[in-house]
Amino acid sequence: MDNRMENPARTPPARKDLPLYTPPMDVTETNETLFLEFDLPGVRNEDLEITVEKDALTVRGRRHLESPTGLRLALRELGSFDYRRSIRLPADVDRDAISANLASGVLRLALPRRAEARSRRIPVDARAAVA
Repeated sequence: MDNRMENPARTPPARKDLPLYTPPMDVTETNETLFLEFDLPGVRNEDLEITVEKDALTVRGRRHLESPTGLRLALRELGSFDYRRSIRLPADVDRDAISANLASGVLRLALPRRAEARSRRIPVDARAAVA
């Protein structure tokens, strides 16, 4: 994984004064890879942290909204908040090969399965009996 995502000092822990949201997630898969997508609108790459510890993958992010300069705020319905979601990793995931991409507020993770854990088809030889 990218070193920026492994550094716990990069994203501060959740603040008690900010709401904490669990981002929605989609999971898709192929025989080789598990794919996760998280909806993280407003989260910048530098405010995102992804960690793997034992059998848990955790996504943490923070959305910052700055007050506009030179304008008087008449109504505020948007705000800053933290995201956090942890999932249990399947045993067949290669933890050292996980990759991540954040674009347009969507975080996409690819979790490759270890080669020895992938299902495979075993050919059957009908010519001779196995002794």
